[in-house]
Amino acid sequence: GLISANRKETLLDLLSTISDTLMRITGIVARLAPYGVFAITASAAGTLDVGELGRLQVYIVVYVAMALILSLWVIPGMITAVTPLGYGEIVRAFRTPLVTAFATGSLLVVLPLLAAQSKELIGAAAEDEDQPTLLEASSVDILIPAAFPFPSLGLVFALIFVLFGGWFSGFPVPVGDYPTLAVAGLASLFGGPVLALPFLFDMLRLPANLFQVFVSVDVIASRFGTLLGAMHVIAIALIGTYAMDRALRIRPLLLVRFAVVSIALVAAVLIGIRAFYTHVLVTPYTQDRALAALHLIEEPQPHTVYREPPRAILDEGGASPGLAGIRARGELRACYEPRDYPSSFFNADGQLVGFDIEMTHRFARQLGVEIAFMPVRSGEEARERIRTSYCDVLMSLRRIRPGETEHFVFTAPVLNAPAGLVVLDHRRHAFRTWAGVREMAGLRVALEDDRAERGALETLLPDATAVQYRDNGELDALLAAGAPEVDAILQSAHEGAAWTVRYPAFSMVVPGPPEILPFGYAVTHGDEALLRNLDAWLLNARLIGVVDRLYAFWMLGRFEETRPPRWSVIRNVLGWGG
Repeated sequence: GLISANRKETLLDLLSTISDTLMRITGIVARLAPYGVFAITASAAGTLDVGELGRLQVYIVVYVAMALILSLWVIPGMITAVTPLGYGEIVRAFRTPLVTAFATGSLLVVLPLLAAQSKELIGAAAEDEDQPTLLEASSVDILIPAAFPFPSLGLVFALIFVLFGGWFSGFPVPVGDYPTLAVAGLASLFGGPVLALPFLFDMLRLPANLFQVFVSVDVIASRFGTLLGAMHVIAIALIGTYAMDRALRIRPLLLVRFAVVSIALVAAVLIGIRAFYTHVLVTPYTQDRALAALHLIEEPQPHTVYREPPRAILDEGGASPGLAGIRARGELRACYEPRDYPSSFFNADGQLVGFDIEMTHRFARQLGVEIAFMPVRSGEEARERIRTSYCDVLMSLRRIRPGETEHFVFTAPVLNAPAGLVVLDHRRHAFRTWAGVREMAGLRVALEDDRAERGALETLLPDATAVQYRDNGELDALLAAGAPEVDAILQSAHEGAAWTVRYPAFSMVVPGPPEILPFGYAVTHGDEALLRNLDAWLLNARLIGVVDRLYAFWMLGRFEETRPPRWSVIRNVLGWGG
């Protein structure tokens, strides 16, 4: 439109003035970049968990090392090998925009500075003049904006996380899928990694929650990715400009020497990193360690944990002595289910922990008695044991159902949780609604061999075929094998979510509309005094936030209260505030 317009010089002069002004602003920002880098580093040190960085350090180290090699050696060296420019000239000329790109994490803000420095460098390298020619200046102005919408090397490097994520979750991407990853990944990166990675995780059947891991670690990696992206744009601008000006100088000997040194450097770095993490740091992360590493929040009551039913107590016979008898005995016999994640399970140190276990300790503290934790493996066993002195109280969350009142007397609901399905992660979208699940032909659902569970399945999915397992040990084996014979596993949301932490190939899906189910503890019939005491304690525990606090810790994985205070300059550097 401007080509044939009269007096277009007025507008062009205005745009030129605006461009010069923006360049001055960019220069001011670049001079402030070191302070910005310090602020970003301080923020990352205060908000990132060192343990998380330790688990993700393989990806971070490889990403940072390769990004620095490409940014500071490979790309500048390639430019030097095919243009009249020297390595030192390139690094000195673009030092400020590269630092600015790293500090801001944005390639867009440095594009004007990259264009200006490219023109200045090309002009300074000219033999007969200090300014770039009109062709050179216009080539830079065209190539840099044209290169920006395309995926830069910094964005392409995000695809490394897909390979890392497969290894990280225990499901490595097969080599045969690499071409698919390359083609689909490059195409999807036009929308950015936020859109590309979830799509790739689904396509390669990797756990979708890997994206949350990527977001947390991208705070560090994206800075180096932006640095690499800026150098990528510089290479396009300089090599493209000299190519359009027919001034490329291909030096085969220099190219061969540069290629050999680059390959040797990359190989040495990768071999060194592999050797370090193979022979020096040999503690690879597995996601279930986060669950296995948990401990009770507060000091526990004196207690004894039985992993197998003790013969002496089995031989006692008789019913529970009731509240008065428990106090006289000085011991509360609380039944628990092993491997009932996250309610009751043994952590990596062999300690019995979990939501139900923490609640039991606090209830026993209120009673002023010690605890004997007695194992029950299934609902059927719990119904049998609750009638005897083996089990005073079933401190294992059970679904409150009318049919169950024949065997137990339930407390008021401790939790209200939706029913859900544990499914293979890549199939989670197929289970979004109960109506859609009911329409699936040949649906096979695994569930505990228990009358209450079978009744729940008949209500929720009447046409599904039930595949029963006896206890959580068989469920563990079923998930470890990949559940090849079933389409879904019926679980409450809080239980299923914990199993998916142990087995990240699966996801917990709550189909809509949610089917809310109440869960509570239980005592035997006729033990009203103990029931009233337990109900009163639960009421107070809910009112003062104990139940919510323990739910957030054990069910939702919010571990803030067990972590030390966040790092801060005021406290950790200046020593103020204690």
